Amino acid sequence: MVERDSDGGKEIIQQYSFDFFNYAGIHRSVHLYTTPYEFIKEVILNTKVTDTRDGVVDFKVILSDNSTSDYNIKGIVYDRDNNNITEAIANNETLSGEIFIKNANLWWPHLMHPDPGYLYTIEIQLSDNNDDLIDIYRMKFGIRSLKWTNTSFLINDKPIYFRGFGRHEDSDLRGKGLDYVLLTKDFNLLKWIGANSYR
Repeated sequence: MVERDSDGGKEIIQQYSFDFFNYAGIHRSVHLYTTPYEFIKEVILNTKVTDTRDGVVDFKVILSDNSTSDYNIKGIVYDRDNNNITEAIANNETLSGEIFIKNANLWWPHLMHPDPGYLYTIEIQLSDNNDDLIDIYRMKFGIRSLKWTNTSFLINDKPIYFRGFGRHEDSDLRGKGLDYVLLTKDFNLLKWIGANSYR
């Protein structure tokens, strides 16, 4: 943005240094939702892979500002078919826990594994001291390790060669924004051409 004097005031001029038009308005869907008075505000996940290819999921729970420390927090992991495979109780003081998944299905990018993009679901349950459920937070996640050297980027200890594109959410037909038809078309083209990444 550049300001310039105009008729005794300031006028803002938008200057473009990129190859798409930055339309006005709301570009993605808006969702309204309600929460209990005391609720799970956020869950932070970190995954790693052991030498025996087991998965380790570290989770930390952030509660709402209205919450007190008199709670029990449990993390439950479901596989792709929604089967409960393991669970763990979080530490009441740190609100964090660790879950081990034996023989984990690792997350792989397209073309690096016959079953790429495997996702688990973690369900965090917040309950009071009477075991009455207060809130539930669910999110999907993949188990993978990321490393890099001076010459390579490694996913699950295997080097990956990135083949991809810069992808924009705009179209000459419908403008900018979340467009599922255009999204499906673009992902099909990316898969068809053998790409494994986009920005």
